[in-house]
Amino acid sequence: MAKLTDFIPFRKIVGLAGIALILAGYFFLGIDPDTEPALAIKSAFAGMGLIITGAILSLGALFFAE
Repeated sequence: MAKLTDFIPFRKIVGLAGIALILAGYFFLGIDPDTEPALAIKSAFAGMGLIITGAILSLGALFFAE
């Protein structure tokens, strides 16, 4: 009997989603120097969270055992 993973490339989808989250995180970390401190802190934490989540997804896809 065929498994769902035979039809849908989960590793590729999760890996690409992880890379997209990492790139989005770096976009959030690119803060202009004249940004208000409160907004800069929120953006920095959002960027770090996206990068960490994307790295976990990418590493998970890399070591995913089928």
